[in-house]
Amino acid sequence: MKSFLVKYLAFACLLLGALVAREASAADGDGEKAAVRASEQWLAVLDAGNYAEGWMGAAESLRTEIGQKQWTRQVRRRREAFGAVQSRTVAIAGVWYGDPDSFGGEYSFVRFKTAFVAGKTAAETITAARERDGQWKVTNYLLTAPWPGRRRILKALLLVLVIIWVWYRELKPQYI
Repeated sequence: MKSFLVKYLAFACLLLGALVAREASAADGDGEKAAVRASEQWLAVLDAGNYAEGWMGAAESLRTEIGQKQWTRQVRRRREAFGAVQSRTVAIAGVWYGDPDSFGGEYSFVRFKTAFVAGKTAAETITAARERDGQWKVTNYLLTAPWPGRRRILKALLLVLVIIWVWYRELKPQYI
């Protein structure tokens, strides 16, 4: 349980670093494009159903965290629930440099908005690290259904408020 929390806390810190602390320079722009391209190529392998090959193409840190059979089983189950990919667009992308005293190295964060044939949409989030050979390798992959839209949330909130109002006006105990 502790390693689970540490892993996701580190992921949250990396995400925060990608969104807040990245520098806007031409070099980062090139690195960002390369990271997006590498992420798209890796996702194409998963789109083709080659989950074991996706595991083999991932960073060593991901491969040591989870075995190939478990990875293949989990990713297959999750991706097949959504069906085939219809379209994919980049929602957020960023590159940042880790502190040499902690993570060190160059990292990327890419979130895709993905539409599936069955009409479902999801967010695919990839974090990657640039390996010594200059190649981007996936360190984490997350496939999540999106939050309900604002309109749905407002409708649900309005329904809750109406229920509370009805209870207060009609059903609350009457004191004499």
